[in-house]
Amino acid sequence: MIDVERFEQPDSVKQALTLLGPGVAVVAGGTDFCVNPRFRAGVHTVVDIRRCGLNWIRQVDGYLSIGATTTMRDVAESPLVQQLAGGIVGIAAATCGSPNVRQVGTIGGNTTNSLPSADTPPTLMVLDALAVIQGVAGERTAPLEDFFEGPGRNILRGELLTSLRIPIKTVYAGFQKLGRAADDIAVVNAAASFELIDGRMRRVRIVAGAVAPTPRRCREAEALLEGHAPDAELYRRAAERATHEIAPISDQRASADYRRRTAGILIRRALEHACAST
Repeated sequence: MIDVERFEQPDSVKQALTLLGPGVAVVAGGTDFCVNPRFRAGVHTVVDIRRCGLNWIRQVDGYLSIGATTTMRDVAESPLVQQLAGGIVGIAAATCGSPNVRQVGTIGGNTTNSLPSADTPPTLMVLDALAVIQGVAGERTAPLEDFFEGPGRNILRGELLTSLRIPIKTVYAGFQKLGRAADDIAVVNAAASFELIDGRMRRVRIVAGAVAPTPRRCREAEALLEGHAPDAELYRRAAERATHEIAPISDQRASADYRRRTAGILIRRALEHACAST
């Protein structure tokens, strides 16, 4: 049973912001809040932001903008999402839980819950997504790779994530996930992307999830690929390098050693997937 003192459904972001504070939980789909006691600890008030007008997917000023309360189902099925970078954000969204979960779970929740195993953040990070954040003092943006501070912790300070902005450009990308079952959370996931300029990989991005307290960008592996032509042996070497940059733990789903070895395999496959789309 979920026991809270107050339940609020504001009609605007401005109104929602006046309700935030200690002991307040923000929900939209509520798929994590309802099942994970971590998100209910010390909570006396629930603020449901589904009526705040944050449900959209649209192109604005060279970005693909996705509102925070857009459901995983809508992200997975959006033609605009599918057209960008091989559709990896939609592919990741389509792996988030069962169809019933994706019907109500939101991309904003998948981000702000800040779980290391979340599936869409690695894909958003390799596409250089920005978090659009609204507070009482106004709006600010931050690179998504700077958004996460640890398991369940992020840079929001009495603020709301209102949308995610992804630069619209030609990027080759791939995403891979391993879970214990098709609708389970990730044991490990991985995303990779690069631009191809004069036949060489530029602005390489590699991010692995569920292998560190936050989604982990593998910068040494990226540097190994930067400026080179796509090559299977280079992908293998980069994936091997990435396994030395992560810090997995052992838990009920997998051992640290298994996660480390699996991360290398998934990173290599994500790079191969990206290469196959060139």
